[in-house]
Amino acid sequence: MKTEHQSMNKLVVFYDGDCKICNWWTSFVIQRDPNKIFEFQPMTSQKANQFFVLNPSLKKDAIVVLDQQNNYWIASQAVFKIVGHLKGLPRILTLFKFLPTRFNDWIYYLVARNRYRFFKKSDACEIRA
Repeated sequence: MKTEHQSMNKLVVFYDGDCKICNWWTSFVIQRDPNKIFEFQPMTSQKANQFFVLNPSLKKDAIVVLDQQNNYWIASQAVFKIVGHLKGLPRILTLFKFLPTRFNDWIYYLVARNRYRFFKKSDACEIRA
């Protein structure tokens, strides 16, 4: 049974279900999320589509983290939001949060633009929502 505190802290993560890096990252986070804070939804899900209809200025080219108050974080800021909730060594990545967002997003989009070149596409979304 979920407590009120747990349900208030729930975060939805929209990710590219065709991307092998994204699927690996999602599995990595799930294994380190004992409190089940994160709900993962591929960009092709109905929930993601509804979010992007309500936020037409956003593109489906980066990970998005959405909280229950409809606040959202994209690209590198979404990654920092996620690792900030994880236990152990992955939290060290939050140190990079203090670098300029523009720089962090540049690194994020550099990897994102080349993800299919280096890791190919998944045959199917490996994580089920």
